[in-house]
Amino acid sequence: MKSKITLFFALIFLFKSNVKSQSTQNLVLEGANLLTAGISAAVLIEQYKEILELDATEYILSNHKEFKDFKLKVLDLEGIKLFDLSNMSCVTFSVESFSGNFRNVKEKKILMMFTSSGWCNSNGINFSEVRYHLFDKDDWNDMYMTYCNLAIDKKYKLISDKNKIPFPKKIWKENFKEYDSNYFKTTNESFTEIFYKYELYDVSEAKLTSSGISIKSISDPGNFIPFVKLDGDSYLTTDYSSKFKLAYNENCLGIFLKDLSKLSQIKRSTMNKIHEFIN
Repeated sequence: MKSKITLFFALIFLFKSNVKSQSTQNLVLEGANLLTAGISAAVLIEQYKEILELDATEYILSNHKEFKDFKLKVLDLEGIKLFDLSNMSCVTFSVESFSGNFRNVKEKKILMMFTSSGWCNSNGINFSEVRYHLFDKDDWNDMYMTYCNLAIDKKYKLISDKNKIPFPKKIWKENFKEYDSNYFKTTNESFTEIFYKYELYDVSEAKLTSSGISIKSISDPGNFIPFVKLDGDSYLTTDYSSKFKLAYNENCLGIFLKDLSKLSQIKRSTMNKIHEFIN
């Protein structure tokens, strides 16, 4: 037991050091050695999370003096394997500022840590290979809606208000209005006409699925705004800001950092966690 504890603290020291890049294969071999030593992959992942949270906290303390009382945690490393860490291009953190002895949440923000090749390897984490960006609710919702406009089938209405989604809800044929732009019809694979009316839903109601955008309060799984179907080599992009370009590919949000010429991807499940947290 003593030898395991010694190795445990040695790892914490080692992982916090700046290191040279090594291959993913070496990381896998190192992970196997640690497992042999009696330290599970789950324990190692938790230690990585603690180290990431420590560095993110130091970033907030150094660069955002407006945060006095706050809580910061990794938002999503669930399902990540030890050998996947080096391939992650973005780690997200939830940040909550408080007032009144942590009883009242004043504000929620998302901190994104963008990584470069070699940021995580068998020797640990190289924090010189990462960049941080902080997003508030408006920032995130605007980016979210821009991504949705990239991804959805263009026969549907584009989203013009970052707080509202024009969502097509199924209606009976007798309620359909032929020349009203708030109504439209389509034909399914069985050549059956389906009728819809656009209704506005708050952005907080949105949820991304493998098929497109759904609304949480609508229970019909067949009622959604479909995404454009792309192969794995195709991208839809837009020049979003002076810092970022956004891309849609394989149900991921691609964020291209202009200053690093680096494309990071955020998976759909993480986008849903971010959206749920900040709204």
